[in-house]
Amino acid sequence: TSTDRAAGQDTGAAGGPSVGDPYFPDAGSSGYDVIKYDIVINWDPKSETMRSTAKITARAGQPLSSFYLDLALQTDNVQVNGTDATFEMQDFQDVRIDPVAPIAAGSTFEVVVEYSGAPERISRGEVRPWFSSGEEWTVAGEPESAAWWFPSNDHPSDVALMDISIRVPAGLQAISIGRLESADSGTEADFDTWHWKSRQPLATYLAFLSIGRYQLEQGMVDGRPYVYAVSMQLSAEDRERVLAQLQQSGAVIRVLEQMFGPYPFTEVGGVVPVHRLQFGGLETQTRPVYNAASLLN
Repeated sequence: TSTDRAAGQDTGAAGGPSVGDPYFPDAGSSGYDVIKYDIVINWDPKSETMRSTAKITARAGQPLSSFYLDLALQTDNVQVNGTDATFEMQDFQDVRIDPVAPIAAGSTFEVVVEYSGAPERISRGEVRPWFSSGEEWTVAGEPESAAWWFPSNDHPSDVALMDISIRVPAGLQAISIGRLESADSGTEADFDTWHWKSRQPLATYLAFLSIGRYQLEQGMVDGRPYVYAVSMQLSAEDRERVLAQLQQSGAVIRVLEQMFGPYPFTEVGGVVPVHRLQFGGLETQTRPVYNAASLLN
């Protein structure tokens, strides 16, 4: 696990800004293992900015006088175990955090990060996992995308549970991973809060977010709830064609189960935004993101 590697690589009191991946040497962070992310996003479509909070529950793999998170947006405030911590952005997305009190090896700790910014304005060379098309926005990409919308230990070796709430103006929808707990868990007349929750851990790049206006289809297939979402910016004819393909997901899973064993998740789904994506499809967990052009050709 990432915790084992972290403990083996760094025996000092500071976690490092990398897990030591030879292919992506600056990916992730060492010294701890994330258990769960609780992410609350407030999206402003007029300014195309988010004002958000993430609570990260993690376990220390070593004594930690400092540690790193990956976040390309602006870090506004950090608390560790309920107390304000100092922090500093280093390089592109490495945020160094210095808690007031060192974290003991083997202990569970909580980090609350308040952050904000405009994801579309952020790029790392040719890496731009944030897509915008009119009033529709999607963040999805491999191996990097998480840093554009939430702080994390951004490496596939550190999987964790996720609970994601997205507040948007009424009339917009917010699609993400896992099970749709509520399409409006808020109490505001002019805003809706979409709440999604994973029941199996996932790597950070396997999470995604898509905000816009969609044709939604929900139901059950083989005992699993599904949510299919297709952009309303596609024509009615194209939406019908795309949904017909998404509706084959249950049958496809049954065939794959015969070859590879039981399907490992408790939800099924798919989302087809309007953007010209850089991929035909991305294996975002429980709800793949598909390029509309690849399904319509």
